[in-house]
Amino acid sequence: MVTKESIIVEKHFPNSFQETTLSEVLVALGVEQVVVCGMMTHMCIDSTTRASFELGYRPILIQDATATKSLENNGVEVPAELIQASFLVALTNFSGVVMSSDFIAQTDS
Repeated sequence: MVTKESIIVEKHFPNSFQETTLSEVLVALGVEQVVVCGMMTHMCIDSTTRASFELGYRPILIQDATATKSLENNGVEVPAELIQASFLVALTNFSGVVMSSDFIAQTDS
């Protein structure tokens, strides 16, 4: 039986659902919506947010609780701020709700 106490789901891929028990745990708990935050916006956050949307979990992405880093390709460095903004815009248009951490305070009332 799955309970709401500490549950650790170990992952090895950017998508937190890929080859993990995360979906089974969420189903067992009756979860219908997930809140996504963490590192790296351009990898794990993007992959997990899209996957959770595709699985029907109605994700909420907390934009100020995610981060990324500057990246380089073919000698062109793209600053972290531009990568962060680009991925957040793409996720807003694709999968639903991108909010700030003020969301948490709104749900406590």
